[in-house]
Amino acid sequence: MFVQQQLLADGPAYVSTVAPRHGFYRSSLKRPLDLLLVLMVLPVVLPLVLVLALVVLIDGGNPNYHM
Repeated sequence: MFVQQQLLADGPAYVSTVAPRHGFYRSSLKRPLDLLLVLMVLPVVLPLVLVLALVVLIDGGNPNYHM
């Protein structure tokens, strides 16, 4: 990627003169793979979160954080 330097009063700033290219993975596969990974991990993480919320509730606290 080519970079052009501009001198400003507060120091050098780098400005890209070439638009970034997005590959096939980033433009077509990233979102579906992210969703697939979340759906695969959900059966493991959700029960763990529920058990921990139950432990906090039994201990006398509120499992939902409020400010």
